[in-house]
Amino acid sequence: MARTSRDLDKKLILVGQALIQEVGVSGFSLREVARLADVNLGMINYYFDGKEDFILKILSSIYMPFLEDLENLSSEGSTPTEKLEDLLLKMAFFSRDNRQLILLIIRDLVSGDQVVLNFVTAHFSKHFKILHENLDEYLLSSNKEKKLKPQMMRFIIASIGLPSVILSFQEKLNSEMMSQEQEESNEEVKKRVENTMKALSSF
Repeated sequence: MARTSRDLDKKLILVGQALIQEVGVSGFSLREVARLADVNLGMINYYFDGKEDFILKILSSIYMPFLEDLENLSSEGSTPTEKLEDLLLKMAFFSRDNRQLILLIIRDLVSGDQVVLNFVTAHFSKHFKILHENLDEYLLSSNKEKKLKPQMMRFIIASIGLPSVILSFQEKLNSEMMSQEQEESNEEVKKRVENTMKALSSF
């Protein structure tokens, strides 16, 4: 049975996801995707509007489900504290599971890659906006001063995002102290978020 175009779209996106997690945007090659997917290079150009369009669709396929999870956080039956903790959990798991890509995105941003810059500029503010809104609710419910918000934001970014980036960097250096086999377990991620919440309560 012939593969439908929709199935081929999905296959190319999945192969593209795996490759971009290894080499980032700056090292991304349509020829390599075609080789790995076992298709003619022309098929990629047929289904996608050039390399940049393909890369943006790959990045969106990784990022948008995460953003939808954040947007779908239910406030029903949840206190602002519980809601913020759920939000931080989703962010921590996303950071851990995509740590290699995040490190590569940082590298490509520093090197001035315009495709990555366009994607980050267009999308990353969305999950930070959700974090800001939930932090506002938390501050209000905890009777904390709003002037603490910038400090809390910096602390959250450091405690939720940085550990995964550091782990990824250590993996790139083939550190003996920290390897892929020693990545944070689900329970360790939950404990880190729990400790973050405890620290926020002490601000």
